[in-house]
Amino acid sequence: MRTPMESTYKLGPYWIRLSKLWLLLSDALAFLLSGFLASVMAPLLSQESGDWLQTQDITRFYAWLGVCLVGLFVFLARFRHYSDRKPFWTELSEVLRVVLMLALLDLALVAFAKWNASRLWWVLIWLLAAVTVPSFRFGSRKFLTAWGLWLRPTLLIGHGPNAHEALEALHSEPEMGFQVMGFVDVSHSKEALQIGALPLLSFAEVKA
Repeated sequence: MRTPMESTYKLGPYWIRLSKLWLLLSDALAFLLSGFLASVMAPLLSQESGDWLQTQDITRFYAWLGVCLVGLFVFLARFRHYSDRKPFWTELSEVLRVVLMLALLDLALVAFAKWNASRLWWVLIWLLAAVTVPSFRFGSRKFLTAWGLWLRPTLLIGHGPNAHEALEALHSEPEMGFQVMGFVDVSHSKEALQIGALPLLSFAEVKA
């Protein structure tokens, strides 16, 4: 007998890795867009001439790209944002912490190297990054969900009060992508039952 999970989802490791890569690339694109927008806005807000970019030390921008790569590594290795799934506010707080850390690191590099660099650009780039990175992640997950690459079939062990509380918690965090397909009966019953819209599956059915 095929379970609802088997009949609905056929995602293999390749597609799972692809969805993780997509999120990483969306973060990289968000940083690059922040840099581009800051480069457009800075001369306008400072009322400088159109050759504003030529007055800046180009090494400073290379260093900024390096700082962004550090940020992607922190998201990947420290907070595991491309493998783990976290509640919205938890992930958002971690993203903002990393952006603040990167801003301070970027400022320290500019001060240490004594580059000719715009402080206005520094303010704009990191304020924009604090908006674009979460926004791009939200959009990327919507895109992946539309293509069936973000939702993950999930079974809850048990069907008592704790299991239903877990179900409500997962429903309140749809961006995590856990789609509950049913409950698993820990009493080892032989037949499947129905609890509301979700089935109650036996261990034998889950293994089938």
